[in-house]
Amino acid sequence: MAERKKVDCDYCGKEFERYKCKLRYEFHFCNRHCKAKFIGRKLSNDLEYKERQRQLIKIKGNKPPLHQGENHWNWKGGISKQNRGEDYKYCQWRKDVLAKYNFTCQECEKRGGRLSAHHLIKRSESEEFRYDINNGICLCYSCHMKIHGLQRLQT
Repeated sequence: MAERKKVDCDYCGKEFERYKCKLRYEFHFCNRHCKAKFIGRKLSNDLEYKERQRQLIKIKGNKPPLHQGENHWNWKGGISKQNRGEDYKYCQWRKDVLAKYNFTCQECEKRGGRLSAHHLIKRSESEEFRYDINNGICLCYSCHMKIHGLQRLQT
């Protein structure tokens, strides 16, 4: 059987048993909460941890400003992208455009596969034509990428 030795927790001072093979470590803790507090990690909503963070902010000064809104590198003047997967109107528009063209790519005439509904007038440019079926065209993935200039290089 492996031998055990009594050691003191480096955080709370409580005495506990530890296997001899584990005594090679520099620090010893009675449980994971003491270890987390010792290394300054937030394990739960610990008031002691929050107070320590407040003190550090006072010492170091305020944190640098967040890159939000106009300060963000990708700011586009307040235009926000809608999540297309959750937009019911967009999902319905896409289905209608694909059905209108009988699930066939209008560039290479490939039927089925990975198809996209492409806006002829960009979504961001015109809210009036955003969900207009006549503003859409059915394209396969590779043709859609070619239109946007994102095709892969053929080797």
